[in-house]
Amino acid sequence: MRLPILQGSHIPRISETMEGMRTTGPDEIPVLTGGIIAEEDTTRLRAMGVPSSERPRISN
Repeated sequence: MRLPILQGSHIPRISETMEGMRTTGPDEIPVLTGGIIAEEDTTRLRAMGVPSSERPRISN
């Protein structure tokens, strides 16, 4: 499942999603995130079980 979140609320939203998946059963589905995510939040997301977070690419 891919959850791109751009408004900066990725920690609470992903936390709710992961908890819901654990309690309802489909916890084996990988969850990927995307958006503007601070490096320290990426670490927190990995601890929640999110294997990868896509960050925007900046080209000059």
